[in-house]
Amino acid sequence: MSDEIVLAVNDGTLTPEEAMELVELVGWTGYTADHFRRALSNTQVVVTAREGKRLVGMARAFGDGAIYAAIVDVVVRPECQKRGVGNRMMERLMTELKGLDLHRIYLRAAPGTMPWYERFGFTAAYGDTTGMSWLGW
Repeated sequence: MSDEIVLAVNDGTLTPEEAMELVELVGWTGYTADHFRRALSNTQVVVTAREGKRLVGMARAFGDGAIYAAIVDVVVRPECQKRGVGNRMMERLMTELKGLDLHRIYLRAAPGTMPWYERFGFTAAYGDTTGMSWLGW
């Protein structure tokens, strides 16, 4: 297998099944192929990382296209982590989102990942607001 990992933006190749396989490999549960089918159809920017045809990473964002966006599903296959794939995907995703002249880009950082996101300009708090979420499933 080639060591070259190639990034693509919004190329339409990411399938719901590939996305599911990837999140399952890192231990994220509760997703179905139907969830990803609907999610991908509503994704504004998706960056994929492939080694040959094999998906090794993805990073997605959705938003209103003018003011806000949210970054979700930044994930890299466990055996491909620590090779710069996540860094490259985030750099590319941020370039795409900054090109939209947005007011704010949100994300929810997993425990222990805040210092990594800070490298891309994110801060832990937005004034006096607190990040909140409602989990439906």
